[in-house]
Amino acid sequence: MIAAPFGAKIFETCSKAEIHRMPLAPQRRFVTPEPDETLEALAARALPDEPLTPAMERLRGWNLHIFAMRRPRGLLLGSDVVFVEPPRPSGSRP
Repeated sequence: MIAAPFGAKIFETCSKAEIHRMPLAPQRRFVTPEPDETLEALAARALPDEPLTPAMERLRGWNLHIFAMRRPRGLLLGSDVVFVEPPRPSGSRP
């Protein structure tokens, strides 16, 4: 645990078995929303080379955990992980 200001606690994750370290491989590229960022603004920032409407549809399709389950639908939180690419095939590396 790391000491933090104002009595907050920040926890670190670590392996108890130093011999068997397994680094995490990147799975998918993602961004987190800026304060008060809309889907339109996030799509323009994350997928700048794509037209806005198709970029928004791609983000919706890759992030069902945000756009299908959340109420109100599509509300972006600063803690959200918003994937900006489709899932990679299993066993592939970036």
